Amino acid sequence: MTNSTENQEKYQAFFDAMDELSRADKLNEQAAKDPRSKVKDNAIDDLVKYAQERALKDGVDKLPNDFYNQDIQKYIGLRSSEANERSANILSGNLESIVNEIPTDKLSKLAGSKEIAERVEGEDIYVLGAYRQWKSYEGFKEKYEKGEPISGDEEKIIGGLREIAAKSLGNKLAEKVKNEGYSKDIQNQSRALAYAAVQHGYVSDIKEDVLSGLEKLAEEHKKNYEKIAYEKTPVEEIFRKTLKKMGSDKDIKEFELARNLVYKIGKEDDKE
Repeated sequence: MTNSTENQEKYQAFFDAMDELSRADKLNEQAAKDPRSKVKDNAIDDLVKYAQERALKDGVDKLPNDFYNQDIQKYIGLRSSEANERSANILSGNLESIVNEIPTDKLSKLAGSKEIAERVEGEDIYVLGAYRQWKSYEGFKEKYEKGEPISGDEEKIIGGLREIAAKSLGNKLAEKVKNEGYSKDIQNQSRALAYAAVQHGYVSDIKEDVLSGLEKLAEEHKKNYEKIAYEKTPVEEIFRKTLKKMGSDKDIKEFELARNLVYKIGKEDDKE
């Protein structure tokens, strides 16, 4: 992220224009199509307020409160169109600096974007894959800890970790009876019983062992990603590069997608 005041101003101007476009489009949609009368009426009231705000900026002192008709809809449509054009021109004219201004921690949230993943190329695909592996194990651990549903593939991993925990518990119990002077047969039997108890869910505290195993797996994948990113390119910079390529594409669909992604990821923390 740069420290240039000029770049920050361009960055903010883009988001201001997109905020205006988003607000106008949402209110217009609700006022025109929402079947719920209360939502529709509130949208109309908000549209009037919005039009009054914009009219003041345009030199009009005040619009009547009941002035919701074709004229005001046309006016708001013009404002929406102007905001659309303004945001597009700001981004296309300052693409490099605006994308560079996106905070790194926000960019990392694009890892789950299908649109971005489809456009990552070459060795960057390998880096993104390593990053996603790391984050998937972090998310997996969190799901398991909260008792949320897990997938079939995740269940297989849990099964493997339970088996490791079962063997560990069995070995501990075998060592215990060995120290108490029991025979090797008793030690083996104790080991087998402990293993079976874990595998059949009779040992309730095994969850901590599984969580510990998941944490180790996540840490291994994190280190693997960090090594790859150090040797190649961190995912955040891959996403920056991808957004710039999309935003400079002559295809309007690519540009629109880049514009929406920049806006969405830039506003991410504002929703929290």
